[in-house]
Amino acid sequence: MPNSGPDLPIPFLMPLLTIIKGSKMAENNDKAKNKTGMIEGNIEGNNDKTDADAEHYSPIGTREEMVEANRRRLELLDSVEEDIFENQKSALIDKWENDELLKSEILKDAFKSAKREYFIDKKNTPYTYYEQDFSITDDIVAPDIATAVDVMELAQLKPGMKVLLIGCSSGYEEELLLKMRCTVDVLDDNIDAIAYSRAKLEVLYAEDNIPAYFTTLSEVQGKYDRVIGFKSIPKLRRELFRLVDTGRMVICLGDEKILVTLDFDGTSHPLMKFIGSLYLPPISFESLGAKEN
Repeated sequence: MPNSGPDLPIPFLMPLLTIIKGSKMAENNDKAKNKTGMIEGNIEGNNDKTDADAEHYSPIGTREEMVEANRRRLELLDSVEEDIFENQKSALIDKWENDELLKSEILKDAFKSAKREYFIDKKNTPYTYYEQDFSITDDIVAPDIATAVDVMELAQLKPGMKVLLIGCSSGYEEELLLKMRCTVDVLDDNIDAIAYSRAKLEVLYAEDNIPAYFTTLSEVQGKYDRVIGFKSIPKLRRELFRLVDTGRMVICLGDEKILVTLDFDGTSHPLMKFIGSLYLPPISFESLGAKEN
């Protein structure tokens, strides 16, 4: 992780956001050490219905159809006996620890136990643990796995925290947070991404443990210990500040995709720290029903 910049209050830092260009935090050119070309063959070879079910990795369909397809997907992946994915995970953990990117033991344990291969669509399965983002459909993009770890490390998560995710993709980020024993809510205007994520998690969790999904900011009530952005918002809005009294936001801002942390101490003036820049897909306040302020 790059060295953090100085702590600055929001009024001093905001004019800089249009001109600062940081280095991307996670380099995507280092890939998992083990070959992955055999994965698809192993998955298809272990179950005759794989080809017939190829379409079920699309979020298009009823909830019941998607949940049933995901059950078959999970069974199929569980039938793969070779430690292909485990080898890839171990290689990434070693790399991230050497780079001092992954320090949190609770996040490391969640990463070890969560099956990202279940959340990724079939065509991208061989590349599950490559450090790159995936387009599951035209409207659903799973962020780079290193980006997810970067953001969650910055959030300094602990069990029992109440967390709001701004931005929904495949359900994998929600799975990591649930593995860390956090309470999770999600805000996004993309109903296809919500349907995809929820159908994935319904196979793994009881209804009471599945995150609440909101499509407008006005639906989100109460306070959170952490607000984490997996989509880039155009600018800071006071409407976001009501979500946290004491805690932290880790969000991505503007066209330059500036990643910042905001620490709240119970006052109306959180302390902002510039971290760097990275790619996250955009989301607008207008699409979330937010008011201008």
